[in-house]
Amino acid sequence: MMITALDEKKMIKLEKEDSCMFRPNDSIKSKWDIIIIVCAIFNCLTIPLGVAFQPEFMKKDWFGVLNNIIDVVFGIDIIIAFRTGYIDDLGNLVNKPG
Repeated sequence: MMITALDEKKMIKLEKEDSCMFRPNDSIKSKWDIIIIVCAIFNCLTIPLGVAFQPEFMKKDWFGVLNNIIDVVFGIDIIIAFRTGYIDDLGNLVNKPG
């Protein structure tokens, strides 16, 4: 099979479009999802505990810094979610923005 110059330009364009996108089944994305799950479980445990009992350790500076870091991680996750491809109904990977 011969690749024409037009086909080569299309492939280069596709590679450029995919450079900032994450594949949904990539190992890095899976590891990131595990981090998000751990952060969500942390929030599920600490928010009700803090509201109900207001323990002293939650008033310490390190705990506030940890909560802020987790908030930033969730913000980054929103950006990553918009930059992640998906599998369409036909089983094709759609890995382009917009």
